[in-house]
Amino acid sequence: MRDKYQRIKYLPYLYSAKIINDTFRVSLSATAEKISFIGQNGKVLSEITSVQKASYAIRKPDTYVRTVITFADTSSIYLNPIVRYSGEKPVSKLSAKINARATNFLRIVYFLIALTGVYLYLRQKQKNKR
Repeated sequence: MRDKYQRIKYLPYLYSAKIINDTFRVSLSATAEKISFIGQNGKVLSEITSVQKASYAIRKPDTYVRTVITFADTSSIYLNPIVRYSGEKPVSKLSAKINARATNFLRIVYFLIALTGVYLYLRQKQKNKR
């Protein structure tokens, strides 16, 4: 167990991940074997080897960029994707609708179940008194 704790101290980690203008910059605590910038449908947009810092200039057609960092000790860091959108607040076309009929039916069923439970409890209690 101590070995695990000792190894954790030496795991590489992400120093920073920033978007400056149209460029995504990544900085690491150790030299990465490979840093991959992956786009839509898994297309590799850029791959850089044996570096501690990397950047990728996001182009117009790139709607999605995800970064995967692999180290020589087989550890990996997967960053959340960067998604390009128009800047407008996204509007969901789906909305919740209350089904009043089903809701009332379930309320009646639950009430009847509770009422039956109370009835059975009181009946059992009366039997124990006799």
